[in-house]
Amino acid sequence: IAAATGVTTSTPFTWTSPTATINEVRFSTGNVVFNVFTTAQAATIPAVTEVVLPPNQGSSWSVNGYGPYASINDAVGAGPLEFAASNDYEGPAHTFTDSATRTFTTAQ
Repeated sequence: IAAATGVTTSTPFTWTSPTATINEVRFSTGNVVFNVFTTAQAATIPAVTEVVLPPNQGSSWSVNGYGPYASINDAVGAGPLEFAASNDYEGPAHTFTDSATRTFTTAQ
């Protein structure tokens, strides 16, 4: 979604990422930032009772990808997700990708 309007916590955001990637989706709206970690290539803004999504607010989202990891559990067991170069580790090369930041506007 780029420049979408009327976004709610049920609006799907989708992207394409390499296989074996942990995706960190960052939703930023006003003073509220949500980070979602997933192996999927789609996510929604979390619905959090204590943090109401501000209405009619200009916002942004982006995706960072970390890998290769077979699962989120493998990523957690390896330590913190971070920028990595293939020569930093033994074994398969580690990668990091990030997307352009895209804008959206929340529903009224």
